[in-house]
This record gives sequence, structure tokens and C-alpha cells, in this order.
Amino acid sequence: MNDKPELNSQINPDDFKAHYWLKEELIAFSKMLKISSQGSKEKVTSRLYEYLVNGVIAPEKPNKAKPFSKNRKEESKGISLEDIISENYKNDQKHRAFFKSVIGSHFKFNVAFSTVGVYAIVVIAIVLITLSDGLIEFA
Repeated sequence: MNDKPELNSQINPDDFKAHYWLKEELIAFSKMLKISSQGSKEKVTSRLYEYLVNGVIAPEKPNKAKPFSKNRKEESKGISLEDIISENYKNDQKHRAFFKSVIGSHFKFNVAFSTVGVYAIVVIAIVLITLSDGLIEFA
């Protein structure tokens, strides 16, 4: 039988990695070690593993949130209809601003749009290129 070891500061790092832990267990273990329990399960697991291996945690870099710009044209700067869609495409504020500037203020990212990902973007790109060539007009 494969019994999980007890979560304590003496656990072998490889044993720690070899077992499945609930996030609640990881949070409790983090608090016991006086380590930050903030973030995703993967982040907490990584932080605990680093502690078990090195005995210390490297200071985390603070997340610097970019200020939201009300100038949509500035946010969409650098994106054009000629751009190739990368496989790393993300529905972010920059792309939202670009779509709003080309399609109009009624454009919205929604769940259905975000789940189809790049395929939806390709279709939208084809439509935008067609519109920019003047082949389709809206009243």
C-alpha cells in the first residue's frame, strides 16, 4: 500500500513531489512553515518544494500590474490586420482594444469566444481582412 508520508519539515522532497496533496493540505503545511500560502496550487507546491530542497525560499518578485489605459488606440498599437496570429495568442486587454477599434464598441470577449481560441481568431481575421478590402459593407 502506498501511504502518504506526513507533511512536516523533515519530509524528503522527492516523497513530497511523488504524492498528491490537496490544496488545503498544502496551505496548512505552508502556514506551519511560515511560508506564503498565496497563489495557485502549483505555485504553493513549487514554493514548498523549494523550501524542502534548499531550506529557504527565494524572495518573490512583486506582480506589477500595468495601469489600465483609457486610450484604446494606444492599447491596440502594434497590432494590425496583417499580423500573423501566434500559437501563444491570449484574449487580453491589448487584443480587446484592437478588436473594438476595428469592429466597434459592440465587440465583446465572451466565454464562447475565449474557449474556441485561435480558431475563432482566424475566422475573425479573415472577416476583418475582407472588410478592409471593401468586399463587405455594413449599413
